[in-house]
Amino acid sequence: MSEATFIFYVLVCLCMGSAMSSLSWRLPRTLEHNWRKEAHDFLALDFNDPAPESFFKGRSICPNCGSTLTPRDLMPLLSYALNSGKCRHCKNSIPIRYPIIEAFSLVILLPLYFLTNDLTELGLLLLLISSLLLALIIDAEHQWIPDQCSVWVSMSAFILMYSQGQDPSINLLFALFAYFLIVSLRWLFLKVRKVEAIGLGDAKLLAALVFWLGPTALSPILLMASITGMGFHILTKKQMSERIPFGPFLIISALLIFYYKAYS
Repeated sequence: MSEATFIFYVLVCLCMGSAMSSLSWRLPRTLEHNWRKEAHDFLALDFNDPAPESFFKGRSICPNCGSTLTPRDLMPLLSYALNSGKCRHCKNSIPIRYPIIEAFSLVILLPLYFLTNDLTELGLLLLLISSLLLALIIDAEHQWIPDQCSVWVSMSAFILMYSQGQDPSINLLFALFAYFLIVSLRWLFLKVRKVEAIGLGDAKLLAALVFWLGPTALSPILLMASITGMGFHILTKKQMSERIPFGPFLIISALLIFYYKAYS
Protein backbone atom coordinates (compact mmCIF):
# COMPACT_ATOMS: atom_id res chain seq x y z
CA MET A 1 0.00 0.00 0.00
CA SER A 2 1.11 3.55 -0.68
CA GLU A 3 2.38 6.10 1.80
CA ALA A 4 -0.79 8.15 1.29
CA THR A 5 -2.89 5.10 2.16
CA PHE A 6 -0.90 4.56 5.34
CA ILE A 7 -1.35 8.21 6.39
CA PHE A 8 -5.07 7.94 5.69
CA TYR A 9 -5.25 4.80 7.84
CA VAL A 10 -3.44 6.56 10.70
CA LEU A 11 -6.02 9.35 10.52
CA VAL A 12 -8.84 6.80 10.54
CA CYS A 13 -7.38 5.18 13.68
CA LEU A 14 -7.10 8.56 15.39
CA CYS A 15 -10.68 9.44 14.47
CA MET A 16 -11.88 6.09 15.82
CA GLY A 17 -9.98 6.80 19.02
CA SER A 18 -11.67 10.19 19.24
CA ALA A 19 -15.07 8.56 18.66
CA MET A 20 -14.39 5.98 21.39
CA SER A 21 -13.34 8.67 23.86
CA SER A 22 -16.71 10.34 23.27
CA LEU A 23 -18.78 7.15 23.13
CA SER A 24 -17.17 5.77 26.30
CA TRP A 25 -18.27 8.97 28.06
CA ARG A 26 -21.83 9.10 26.72
CA LEU A 27 -22.87 5.43 26.43
CA PRO A 28 -22.68 4.58 30.16
CA ARG A 29 -24.70 7.66 31.04
CA THR A 30 -27.32 6.85 28.41
CA LEU A 31 -27.62 3.23 29.57
CA GLU A 32 -27.81 4.21 33.25
CA HIS A 33 -30.52 6.76 32.42
CA ASN A 34 -32.49 4.08 30.56
CA TRP A 35 -32.15 1.64 33.48
CA ARG A 36 -33.44 4.22 35.95
CA LYS A 37 -36.34 5.03 33.64
CA GLU A 38 -37.25 1.36 33.27
CA ALA A 39 -37.10 0.89 37.05
CA HIS A 40 -39.40 3.88 37.61
CA ASP A 41 -41.80 2.67 34.91
CA PHE A 42 -41.91 -0.79 36.49
CA LEU A 43 -42.73 0.75 39.88
CA ALA A 44 -45.20 3.19 38.29
CA LEU A 45 -43.19 6.17 39.55
CA ASP A 46 -42.69 9.49 37.84
CA PHE A 47 -39.35 9.94 36.12
CA ASN A 48 -38.37 13.40 34.94
CA ASP A 49 -34.58 13.21 34.67
CA PRO A 50 -33.43 14.72 31.37
CA ALA A 51 -31.90 12.28 28.93
CA PRO A 52 -28.12 12.62 28.56
CA GLU A 53 -26.70 13.76 25.26
CA SER A 54 -26.72 10.99 22.68
CA PHE A 55 -23.56 10.03 20.80
CA PHE A 56 -25.46 10.19 17.50
CA LYS A 57 -27.30 13.45 18.11
CA GLY A 58 -26.19 16.93 18.98
CA ARG A 59 -22.87 18.69 18.67
CA SER A 60 -19.92 18.14 20.97
CA ILE A 61 -19.67 20.74 23.72
CA CYS A 62 -17.20 21.74 26.39
CA PRO A 63 -18.33 20.14 29.68
CA ASN A 64 -17.18 23.22 31.59
CA CYS A 65 -18.61 26.18 29.68
CA GLY A 66 -21.05 24.49 27.30
CA SER A 67 -19.51 26.06 24.18
CA THR A 68 -20.12 24.15 20.95
CA LEU A 69 -16.89 22.59 19.70
CA THR A 70 -15.90 23.01 16.06
CA PRO A 71 -13.68 20.72 13.94
CA ARG A 72 -10.78 22.96 15.03
CA ASP A 73 -11.37 21.79 18.61
CA LEU A 74 -11.89 18.12 17.76
CA MET A 75 -8.78 17.12 15.83
CA PRO A 76 -7.43 14.02 17.60
CA LEU A 77 -4.27 14.76 19.64
CA LEU A 78 -3.53 17.89 17.59
CA SER A 79 -6.27 20.07 19.11
CA TYR A 80 -5.22 19.08 22.62
CA ALA A 81 -1.60 19.95 21.86
CA LEU A 82 -2.35 23.24 20.08
CA ASN A 83 -4.63 24.41 22.90
CA SER A 84 -2.19 23.30 25.62
CA GLY A 85 -4.76 20.89 27.03
CA LYS A 86 -7.33 23.64 27.63
CA CYS A 87 -10.69 24.62 26.18
CA ARG A 88 -10.20 27.34 23.58
CA HIS A 89 -13.26 29.18 24.91
CA CYS A 90 -13.13 29.03 28.72
CA LYS A 91 -9.46 28.02 29.20
CA ASN A 92 -10.42 25.24 31.63
CA SER A 93 -8.37 22.06 31.44
CA ILE A 94 -9.56 19.27 29.15
CA PRO A 95 -9.49 15.83 30.83
CA ILE A 96 -6.33 13.97 29.91
CA ARG A 97 -8.42 10.85 29.16
CA TYR A 98 -9.20 12.14 25.67
CA PRO A 99 -5.66 12.30 24.21
CA ILE A 100 -4.69 9.15 26.12
CA ILE A 101 -7.55 7.18 24.56
CA GLU A 102 -6.77 8.58 21.10
CA ALA A 103 -3.07 7.68 21.36
CA PHE A 104 -3.79 4.26 22.88
CA SER A 105 -6.27 3.48 20.10
CA LEU A 106 -3.69 4.38 17.47
CA VAL A 107 -1.10 2.10 19.08
CA ILE A 108 -3.54 -0.84 19.26
CA LEU A 109 -5.16 -0.41 15.83
CA LEU A 110 -2.10 0.51 13.78
CA PRO A 111 -0.63 -3.04 13.53
CA LEU A 112 -3.79 -4.19 11.71
CA TYR A 113 -2.64 -2.22 8.68
CA PHE A 114 0.23 -4.65 8.11
CA LEU A 115 -1.82 -7.84 8.61
CA THR A 116 -4.12 -7.83 5.61
CA ASN A 117 -4.78 -6.21 2.24
CA ASP A 118 -8.43 -7.27 2.35
CA LEU A 119 -10.49 -4.16 3.13
CA THR A 120 -13.44 -6.21 4.39
CA GLU A 121 -11.26 -8.12 6.84
CA LEU A 122 -9.52 -4.93 7.91
CA GLY A 123 -12.84 -3.17 8.49
CA LEU A 124 -14.21 -6.06 10.57
CA LEU A 125 -11.04 -6.24 12.67
CA LEU A 126 -11.20 -2.48 13.23
CA LEU A 127 -14.79 -2.78 14.45
CA LEU A 128 -14.00 -5.80 16.62
CA ILE A 129 -10.94 -4.37 18.32
CA SER A 130 -12.52 -0.94 18.70
CA SER A 131 -15.42 -2.63 20.51
CA LEU A 132 -12.90 -4.27 22.83
CA LEU A 133 -11.19 -0.94 23.49
CA LEU A 134 -14.55 0.64 24.25
CA ALA A 135 -15.33 -2.16 26.73
CA LEU A 136 -11.87 -1.74 28.29
CA ILE A 137 -12.37 2.01 28.84
CA ILE A 138 -15.88 1.71 30.25
CA ASP A 139 -14.96 -1.17 32.57
CA ALA A 140 -11.86 0.68 33.79
CA GLU A 141 -13.90 3.82 34.55
CA HIS A 142 -17.26 2.35 35.67
CA GLN A 143 -16.50 -1.30 36.56
CA TRP A 144 -19.10 -2.82 34.25
CA ILE A 145 -19.09 -3.91 30.61
CA PRO A 146 -21.95 -3.02 28.24
CA ASP A 147 -23.46 -6.09 26.59
CA GLN A 148 -23.34 -4.19 23.30
CA CYS A 149 -19.54 -4.46 23.22
CA SER A 150 -19.56 -8.24 23.58
CA VAL A 151 -22.27 -8.49 20.92
CA TRP A 152 -20.28 -6.35 18.46
CA VAL A 153 -17.18 -8.48 19.05
CA SER A 154 -19.14 -11.71 18.49
CA MET A 155 -20.88 -10.43 15.37
CA SER A 156 -17.64 -9.17 13.84
CA ALA A 157 -15.92 -12.48 14.63
CA PHE A 158 -18.79 -14.46 13.09
CA ILE A 159 -18.73 -12.43 9.86
CA LEU A 160 -14.95 -12.82 9.72
CA MET A 161 -15.23 -16.60 10.06
CA TYR A 162 -18.07 -16.76 7.52
CA SER A 163 -16.12 -14.68 4.97
CA GLN A 164 -13.11 -16.97 5.39
CA GLY A 165 -15.13 -20.17 5.09
CA GLN A 166 -14.54 -21.25 8.69
CA ASP A 167 -17.00 -23.34 10.70
CA PRO A 168 -17.83 -21.40 13.92
CA SER A 169 -19.38 -24.42 15.69
CA ILE A 170 -16.34 -25.39 17.79
CA ASN A 171 -15.65 -21.76 18.70
CA LEU A 172 -19.27 -21.34 19.77
CA LEU A 173 -19.15 -24.50 21.89
CA PHE A 174 -16.05 -23.35 23.76
CA ALA A 175 -17.45 -19.83 24.09
CA LEU A 176 -20.45 -21.28 25.91
CA PHE A 177 -18.10 -23.36 28.06
CA ALA A 178 -16.11 -20.22 28.93
CA TYR A 179 -19.30 -18.39 29.86
CA PHE A 180 -20.58 -21.14 32.16
CA LEU A 181 -17.12 -21.58 33.67
CA ILE A 182 -17.12 -17.96 34.86
CA VAL A 183 -20.76 -18.16 35.94
CA SER A 184 -19.94 -21.27 37.99
CA LEU A 185 -16.94 -19.58 39.64
CA ARG A 186 -19.11 -16.57 40.39
CA TRP A 187 -21.78 -18.79 41.99
CA LEU A 188 -19.13 -20.62 44.03
CA PHE A 189 -17.69 -17.40 45.45
CA LEU A 190 -21.19 -16.14 46.26
CA LYS A 191 -21.97 -19.35 48.13
CA VAL A 192 -18.67 -19.79 49.97
CA ARG A 193 -17.37 -16.26 50.54
CA LYS A 194 -20.59 -14.26 50.07
CA VAL A 195 -18.87 -11.92 47.59
CA GLU A 196 -19.33 -11.29 43.89
CA ALA A 197 -15.79 -12.05 42.72
CA ILE A 198 -16.51 -11.58 39.02
CA GLY A 199 -19.37 -10.05 37.08
CA LEU A 200 -21.59 -11.53 34.39
CA GLY A 201 -20.24 -8.91 32.01
CA ASP A 202 -16.82 -10.55 32.31
CA ALA A 203 -18.38 -13.93 31.52
CA LYS A 204 -20.00 -12.58 28.37
CA LEU A 205 -16.81 -10.81 27.36
CA LEU A 206 -14.70 -13.95 27.83
CA ALA A 207 -17.19 -15.93 25.76
CA ALA A 208 -16.92 -13.37 22.95
CA LEU A 209 -13.12 -13.47 23.11
CA VAL A 210 -13.03 -17.28 22.93
CA PHE A 211 -15.53 -17.24 20.06
CA TRP A 212 -13.19 -14.88 18.21
CA LEU A 213 -9.80 -16.43 19.00
CA GLY A 214 -10.81 -20.08 19.28
CA PRO A 215 -10.68 -22.83 21.95
CA THR A 216 -6.91 -22.73 22.45
CA ALA A 217 -7.13 -19.11 23.61
CA LEU A 218 -9.26 -19.82 26.70
CA SER A 219 -6.51 -20.97 29.07
CA PRO A 220 -3.89 -18.38 28.00
CA ILE A 221 -6.39 -15.52 28.29
CA LEU A 222 -7.45 -16.54 31.81
CA LEU A 223 -3.87 -17.19 32.92
CA MET A 224 -2.47 -13.92 31.57
CA ALA A 225 -5.43 -11.89 32.82
CA SER A 226 -5.16 -13.40 36.31
CA ILE A 227 -1.41 -12.79 36.54
CA THR A 228 -1.59 -9.21 35.25
CA GLY A 229 -4.62 -8.51 37.44
CA MET A 230 -2.80 -9.71 40.56
CA GLY A 231 0.31 -7.77 39.53
CA PHE A 232 -1.76 -4.61 39.13
CA HIS A 233 -3.36 -5.20 42.53
CA ILE A 234 0.06 -5.51 44.15
CA LEU A 235 1.71 -2.60 42.34
CA THR A 236 -1.15 -0.21 43.09
CA LYS A 237 -1.20 -1.38 46.74
CA LYS A 238 -4.96 -1.83 46.74
CA GLN A 239 -6.69 -3.47 49.69
CA MET A 240 -7.93 -7.02 49.20
CA SER A 241 -11.48 -5.80 49.75
CA GLU A 242 -11.21 -3.27 46.90
CA ARG A 243 -12.73 -4.30 43.61
CA ILE A 244 -10.78 -3.93 40.41
CA PRO A 245 -12.26 -4.42 36.94
CA PHE A 246 -11.21 -7.72 35.36
CA GLY A 247 -12.36 -6.87 31.83
CA PRO A 248 -9.32 -4.74 30.88
CA PHE A 249 -6.98 -7.60 31.77
CA LEU A 250 -9.03 -10.07 29.71
CA ILE A 251 -8.98 -7.69 26.75
CA ILE A 252 -5.27 -6.88 26.93
CA SER A 253 -4.47 -10.58 27.20
CA ALA A 254 -6.65 -11.40 24.20
CA LEU A 255 -5.06 -8.64 22.09
CA LEU A 256 -1.56 -9.86 22.97
CA ILE A 257 -2.52 -13.40 21.93
CA PHE A 258 -4.13 -12.16 18.71
CA TYR A 259 -1.14 -10.10 17.62
CA TYR A 260 1.34 -12.78 18.69
CA LYS A 261 -0.44 -15.36 16.52
CA ALA A 262 -0.87 -12.92 13.65
CA TYR A 263 2.81 -11.98 13.50
CA SER A 264 4.26 -15.42 14.31
